[in-house]
Amino acid sequence: MPLHADQIQLSKLCGANYRSASDNGLLTDAFVAANNASIAVFDAAIGNVVNVHAEVIPQRGRLQRAFRYDNATQGNSDVTDSNLPSTTTVAALIALTQEPATSTARQIILE
Repeated sequence: MPLHADQIQLSKLCGANYRSASDNGLLTDAFVAANNASIAVFDAAIGNVVNVHAEVIPQRGRLQRAFRYDNATQGNSDVTDSNLPSTTTVAALIALTQEPATSTARQIILE
């Protein structure tokens, strides 16, 4: 089901957060492939990521919020239990959102 017009900007913000987390080493292809069984598994795994530099730790919360926002609208969201298992890379996760495939570097904060 397509997103409502008011959800597109949030979808772009979520995709930008995934890209930023990937650039900082917080979100990797191996992580996505290992934790893509369901939304609950992926969400819990984000909260348990510990092998990152101290300056990246605050981004863990932003990434978790982005993921939760991205799938909060039941039946009308980018990431669902039906499409997450086929997502095995960060690029594929970003592709589920409205974020362009290529984007300029930017810091997006979801608080």
